[in-house]
Amino acid sequence: MAWHFLSDCSYFLLGVRSFIPDEYINVIYLHTRNIEKYTMPEPGDVVILNIADVGLRRYITSCPDIAACRVIMLLEPPFIVQNNSQQHFPWILPCNISPDMLKRKLHSAQSSPLVSRRHSHSELRLFRYMATGLSIEQVQQKMRLPKKSLYAMKRAVLSKYGIEGGKAHSVLLCRDAMKIM
Repeated sequence: MAWHFLSDCSYFLLGVRSFIPDEYINVIYLHTRNIEKYTMPEPGDVVILNIADVGLRRYITSCPDIAACRVIMLLEPPFIVQNNSQQHFPWILPCNISPDMLKRKLHSAQSSPLVSRRHSHSELRLFRYMATGLSIEQVQQKMRLPKKSLYAMKRAVLSKYGIEGGKAHSVLLCRDAMKIM
């Protein structure tokens, strides 16, 4: 099993290299500007995504090979990640996690069963519509559901991932995380 660190931040990759020795485990570090050279991970590998570029993150999370991996997404502020029980993949963690805690999470992910979250068709549609920029009123017309139900559905999905707040970044992140199934 390998650990794949994919990031659009060179400093993050340098920092991770400093506390995870290469001989420790099969580790692959890749800056996203070299993504065309990337060999897709094997099923069950741990893939750590620290990607701020929304379009690039969407492209990577859409790859079918990623769905068979243990994916951990690291987030920069303004995301607020609650300490929820990370039972299902993808896991979402704050980018400012300590090196020791990140190592523990990586070991935990490596030994955790590969179980993905399941989402209803309505949840998937809601986040797909919202990610295209539709307002909740426009989504309400398309889905023919009450506003309260849509807001409750949105809060429930954000809560599953441990994300507080319903800003546009959160919607895009959940859309990307929901694709990894």
